[in-house]
Amino acid sequence: MRAVLLISTGPIADSFLPLLSEKALVERYRLITFRQRRLASSTNGAAPVSFAEHAADAAALLGHLDVRRTHVAGHSTGAAIALQLAVDRPDIVQTLALFEPPLVGAPSAGAFFEKAGPALAAYGSGDRDGAMAGFLSVVCSLDWETCRKVIEKHVPGGVAQAMTNENVDNFFASYLPALTAWQFGADQAASISRPVLSVLGMETDQLFVDSHELLHSWFPQVEDCRIEGVAHLLHMQRPEPVARGVAEFFARHPMTGGDIHDGRSTLAFSSNVAMSLKMSLTASVFLARRVGESPRSSWTKSSYPQRLCLLSSDLTFARWNRILRRRRRIETFRNVARPTQT
Repeated sequence: MRAVLLISTGPIADSFLPLLSEKALVERYRLITFRQRRLASSTNGAAPVSFAEHAADAAALLGHLDVRRTHVAGHSTGAAIALQLAVDRPDIVQTLALFEPPLVGAPSAGAFFEKAGPALAAYGSGDRDGAMAGFLSVVCSLDWETCRKVIEKHVPGGVAQAMTNENVDNFFASYLPALTAWQFGADQAASISRPVLSVLGMETDQLFVDSHELLHSWFPQVEDCRIEGVAHLLHMQRPEPVARGVAEFFARHPMTGGDIHDGRSTLAFSSNVAMSLKMSLTASVFLARRVGESPRSSWTKSSYPQRLCLLSSDLTFARWNRILRRRRRIETFRNVARPTQT
């Protein structure tokens, strides 16, 4: 079974959750979701984390899972990180499925940030809730009440998570500056030869329409997946056609080798993971669960999924060590979970 790395958007750390129950994907691929550093956590830092650093974090996690090559899908800023990953580590990227990347070189980028101006002003005045609500409304092309209901319906707890003070501060003080500082254009795109899929909601903001057109100008190999009746939250509002389109794209560009270990549904971890990453990266450990289960459900060996591993680069070393102590009944983190025999 081949791997798919899912890189969520900044404010909503688990924005790919709706796709984790779509048969078109989960029955054919091992899905790995990636939470970016500092988001959905209490960790802060003085300097913005660049998209190159986020891409390096993703590559490090894949390396420690022994994933030698993977399909990559990214939503919004997660799609931008996916593009950076393809530039920096083309050896591990099989395909790119880009869900509305916000390309700052798009003609309408200035107009978009003008619309987001009140949200930025609200953050500057100390109104964190108003800032995040305003920004999400603009980016999702929905009034806040509708936007909130959509997110909460498909990513339970996602709104509360996005609204924490730490998350708001990280988003406005680190993530957005990193986006505006991100350098990606025709020259960088020319280095990417992998197949590209542009996934576009037909009611989305002009920024993402223009970004879609930029992708076509940069990548002669780009393919399209258009989703009717939705805007930027396209895979939350209509997960089935999105999953089907992405799965068909992956199937048209199959991998001939490489995955996690021997291709069996085995999750492999090593106790030296934390020590081998930079202190600022934090551990690449995991919260593994079946689709639909609570993240705090039983940690017995039988509860580990056959096809799903939820990764986070936000686990601090202290939390990593506590996890290790609590899970002493697992003798080793190598071949920690094996598929159920049928």
